Amino acid sequence: MKVNVPKAAKAAAIVTVLLVSSMALFACGKEIKILLHGNWPDKGVGKAVPNPGYETESILVDEHSAMISLKMTDDAYDLAKAYANELKAAGFTVDAEENDMKDMGIYLYSASNSDGINVDLMYMKGRSFMLSADDGTESAED
Repeated sequence: MKVNVPKAAKAAAIVTVLLVSSMALFACGKEIKILLHGNWPDKGVGKAVPNPGYETESILVDEHSAMISLKMTDDAYDLAKAYANELKAAGFTVDAEENDMKDMGIYLYSASNSDGINVDLMYMKGRSFMLSADDGTESAED
C-alpha cells in the first residue's frame, strides 16, 4: 500500500487542530452550550453553515463557533463527501482544500465563504465524523 506522506501529514495536522480547538473552547472561559443529540444551531455560524441533516452526537456552540460531532454510520464516508458538496454549493469555496484518502478511511474538506466563516469537515473511518465552523473572531473577554 502506497502512503502519500504529505497528505497523511496534512490529515494529522487538521485532526490535531480540530482536537486542540475543541479543548480551547473549554479552556478559554467562553459561555459554551453543549447539546447532546441536539438540534442544528439556528444563530451565529449555524445560520450560515448548511444543516447536514444527519443525526448529531453532540454540539458545542457559542456566539462565534460551533463544533458538531455527527453520528458515525456505515455510509459516513459518502455522507461526508456529499456534505462537502453542499458546503461548496453554499459558497464555502474560498481557500478550499480537499483531501480524499478513501483507501486510508479519511476525508477532509476545509474552506471559507466570502463572509469569512471557516468550515472544517473531517471523517476518519471508525473514529470521527466532525464539522467545526467559526467566524474568525473571538468573544471579548470580560
